[in-house]
Amino acid sequence: MRYALSSGPGRHAPLEQKVIKGGVLVYDKAREVIAETGEQLSDLVVEARAELAASAAAATAAQTASAASQESADETETDV
Repeated sequence: MRYALSSGPGRHAPLEQKVIKGGVLVYDKAREVIAETGEQLSDLVVEARAELAASAAAATAAQTASAASQESADETETDV
């Protein structure tokens, strides 16, 4: 039986081992970079959601204040 990547069962040429080791190192580094990127994106999403919530709360407060101001003005007009 012939082996395409080795000189026999259980025996690997030094070049083949270096190529495999290099592939493993590249794979490990890629996983690390992808994990870090995912964490950064997750942080950005959390910040964006917090800003959206703050904007929504401010808009609600402004609407409430506007409505209260309008009611007060309506009551003043009816008292006159």
